[in-house]
Amino acid sequence: MHPGDPVRAELRRLREAHADALADMARAAAGAAADPERLRSARSEADRLAGELIALASRHQRRMEAVPEPVLVLDGDGRILEANPAACEFLRQPPEELLATPISRLLRPCPPGLPASEATERDAAPPRRARAVLRRGDGSDLAAELCWRSFAESGERRAIVVLREASPAPEPAANADRSRELALLDGLPLGVLVEDALGRVLHANASARELLGLGEQDPPSLDALLARGGLVDVEGRRLGREDLPSRIALARRAPVRGALLAVLDPDRGGRRWLQVSASPRLEDQGAGSPLVVSVIEDVTPLQRDRELFARAQRLARIAGFEWWPAADRVLCTPQWNEIFGIDLPAELRLEAFLARFAADDRPRLVEALAEALRRPSEIAIECRVSARDGRRCWVRLLLQAIRLGGEAAHLAGTAQDITEEKLREEDLRIRSDTDLLTGLLSREAILRAVHEQAANPLARIAVLHLDVDRFKLVNEVFGHEAGDRMLAAVGARLRAALGARAQIGRLTGDEFLIVLGDELARRAESIAELLVRAFDRPFRHGEQEIPLGVSIGLARYPDDASDVRELLTRADGAMHQAKRRGRKGWLAVSASLARELAERVTIESHLRRALELGELRLLYQPKVDLRTGRVTGAEALLRWHSPQLGTVAPDRFVPHAEASGEIVRIGRWVIDQACAQLAAWRRAGIALEQLAVNLSYRQLMDTRVADEVLRALFEQQLQGELLEVEITERILTEEVEDVRPVLQALRAAGVSIAIDDFGEGYSALDRLRRLPIQALKISHRFTAGVPHIAGDVAICQAIIGVARSLGLEVVAEGVENEAQRGFMQRQGVRLAQGFLFARPLAAEEFAQFYRERRAGG
Repeated sequence: MHPGDPVRAELRRLREAHADALADMARAAAGAAADPERLRSARSEADRLAGELIALASRHQRRMEAVPEPVLVLDGDGRILEANPAACEFLRQPPEELLATPISRLLRPCPPGLPASEATERDAAPPRRARAVLRRGDGSDLAAELCWRSFAESGERRAIVVLREASPAPEPAANADRSRELALLDGLPLGVLVEDALGRVLHANASARELLGLGEQDPPSLDALLARGGLVDVEGRRLGREDLPSRIALARRAPVRGALLAVLDPDRGGRRWLQVSASPRLEDQGAGSPLVVSVIEDVTPLQRDRELFARAQRLARIAGFEWWPAADRVLCTPQWNEIFGIDLPAELRLEAFLARFAADDRPRLVEALAEALRRPSEIAIECRVSARDGRRCWVRLLLQAIRLGGEAAHLAGTAQDITEEKLREEDLRIRSDTDLLTGLLSREAILRAVHEQAANPLARIAVLHLDVDRFKLVNEVFGHEAGDRMLAAVGARLRAALGARAQIGRLTGDEFLIVLGDELARRAESIAELLVRAFDRPFRHGEQEIPLGVSIGLARYPDDASDVRELLTRADGAMHQAKRRGRKGWLAVSASLARELAERVTIESHLRRALELGELRLLYQPKVDLRTGRVTGAEALLRWHSPQLGTVAPDRFVPHAEASGEIVRIGRWVIDQACAQLAAWRRAGIALEQLAVNLSYRQLMDTRVADEVLRALFEQQLQGELLEVEITERILTEEVEDVRPVLQALRAAGVSIAIDDFGEGYSALDRLRRLPIQALKISHRFTAGVPHIAGDVAICQAIIGVARSLGLEVVAEGVENEAQRGFMQRQGVRLAQGFLFARPLAAEEFAQFYRERRAGG
């Protein structure tokens, strides 16, 4: 039991007995004729109880503030040692002015024997009582009654004094005016109601009349109040006469303490809450009818605050608790059960309290409780609790230490239900981690998964970078809506092939990333092959079947990369290499591929700055008429010399420029430089029929390239017929429909169009005839074998035949000796270029070569 509990219990007993004594006085005064002897007996009983109260306070001086009556403690000379707050208020003086003041200065006259004592250390003297005029701090006088008891403490005399305002002295005559006897009751702030056994009100003091709304009727009656249902209990049920605390007390023949009821107050639009204690007196009263006395207190503000606080707790879903470490006690409010569905008793041990929380959260909670005791400010922690029905609720605990004398005495806390907030957060997290189109992991989520797995120092993971081959055609032919449905079907097929064994995410467009951990990483090659085979079966769009393959790049960590960025870069590079090698396959990072990818990174990083640093230049290879030997034109060839990398061959850097997209910017510069040089030559008298420049497929995919070519011609005041653009065979196999408008725009401006290195790829002759092509260039690879290698001879003759049948010009590349020249001339080829005539030349060298040829011709 708490050390203060016996004191509170004793104080409560004494107060109830004191209330009974007052009630007894009220009943004595309420009789048909006042009984002075009974009043004196009641007063004597009150004095006796006051004496016990004094004795209790003397044993527990530190509890004096809890005593509601004015109490003073005097030393042996009558000086005030202590004064409780009620005494300071009663005497209207602050404690610092009262302490050490002789009691004789406040009383007129000072009662004899105060504070004389005949008490021993073991027994206190009997209580004594006196009246005197009390001089208060504000100068006013008040008739007062003093009750004191002397005692000895460590050999020193002491006295404890209880003060109260003096009541009128009782009339000695038995038939004195009853109103004078009841004056004490009428002056009380508490309501006092005296009823007989039949429920008739014998007396109601002014406070009772006002609290119950009885008005000035005499005798007062509760009938009207009960008839209109004006009394209700805490649950709003209307009370009848037998439900009143006074009737219950009589029926039980025992007191009813602290019953709560409300008086409906329609004028104020609310309720007045009353706390009622009823005590029966079963001794005869007059004709033998027992009486019951009810003491009524207005607790409306307290109840209103209690209801508002409870409503706020329900709305905010907040429960409260206190933890007293020294006693190992946790006190809990009822809201734990109401809000969270947790059966928590009002008081339990900390271990039992912690058991209601999720096991994973308990260590954090214990640490937070200890930290809160150390901190001056509150701390917050979020935990899960287990509800009665098995649900898991999230709570946010706010913890703050309550300090007494600088030390943390106990901990106060609130617990707010944040389950819905957590569910919303989880839903948002899932949404942000999910690709809405495919239902796979989003880009951010799959990249986070790679980082999380790679963070484990023992991790062995593999990533598969997957790209859907020829997916662009689906969007172009069937539209983007059909393309979205196809991507969703691709996601479903990946899930079906891998199940829950791997993490699958969509990076962007038609690219996906698959993360394989530990055991799966060791079988990454077989899984890559499984995925390639999974796409053998075509997809369906309506009644049509659409074949889609995949190209996959495979890289391992930490075998192939030192960090996640490098891992992803190498997997991406392997995927692009797989696509270049024919698509619908997979390629793992190897030592050679790693070197190739590293070279790609190096070249692309330097190439990005090459243009600004002036490292790029154009060389020009003459184009010669085989019949006359006259220079008719030239081809502009791009060259790169890097101070760090040296001279980089076009076949090394041009593919990287195309893959990175840098070729678009470089190609624009080539067109501008070539047109400017052609104009300068013409002004210098070098009248070439045509200058050829190369356009990559990446440039042709940009619809602005035609405008850029025409702008360059316009700025240099050149006719379109003076320029020829060379494109690769790749256009014929993949991009015909995309590039047709660009080529048509160029052809309409007079620009010639040639297919470079014709025969190296897989040309579609049907597409060739549908494009505005003027010339085919025989690759130097075939020219090198003529006239001695039959296969090369046959290919060259075939190309020449195709060109002749389509009315196209033929240009032979790589002519390096007279035999090759003679072969081409016999086949009717008019134009050629190669080392037999000249290597690629700088602009000044080309001008000199042109003049020499012209002079020699």
